[in-house]
Amino acid sequence: MNFEIIFYRSGKTAVLQQELEKILIPFGGKLTAACAVSDNKELAEKMSLALKKRKLIIVTGRTDSSSESTEKLLSKILRPKDKKTAFAINTASTDGITLHYMVSGGQMILILPDLPESIATLEPRIRELITKHFNIKAEIRKTDDISKVNEKIGQDRSITMRTPVIPRGSTAEKRNKNKLGTLKIIFIILISLGITELAAAVIIYFIQ
Repeated sequence: MNFEIIFYRSGKTAVLQQELEKILIPFGGKLTAACAVSDNKELAEKMSLALKKRKLIIVTGRTDSSSESTEKLLSKILRPKDKKTAFAINTASTDGITLHYMVSGGQMILILPDLPESIATLEPRIRELITKHFNIKAEIRKTDDISKVNEKIGQDRSITMRTPVIPRGSTAEKRNKNKLGTLKIIFIILISLGITELAAAVIIYFIQ
């Protein structure tokens, strides 16, 4: 399920996008477009284009129920030409934080606060709405319990005691052999020099 995001006078767009993708990816959601708009005209243009292509459009912005709040602006923008009343807006809330949404046929517009922490709080409600409207469920990925993993390691000590084996004839092994050979030659030379110096010292001693 592809979706688009419209940021209306929003800050922290990168964080908001990341939070929304985290919520929607388990539903098979794929972000196809994201744009930032700063006035009513741009909002209307981008919304018109998005509605022609996507079933799910997410708008983040001011949601304080004032005359400039995003849901009220969208209600006016999406008002049918043959009707005087605005497009119906539904609301849902979690822990005192409210989201707005519009539904028409197979399409849904989610209007969310432009605060990442608010979206995180609304995550269960967003998942519930998507599941209900699009009749799809989030994919639940099973992960091993860390306590079970530790227990398994404790029972099989060989898991943590295995020694990595370097294949014979590898480049590293040949390089190590060459280094050892060089060290042996240097060691022999040093010993030879030491014996020579000692012999010379003895001869000089007896001559004097």
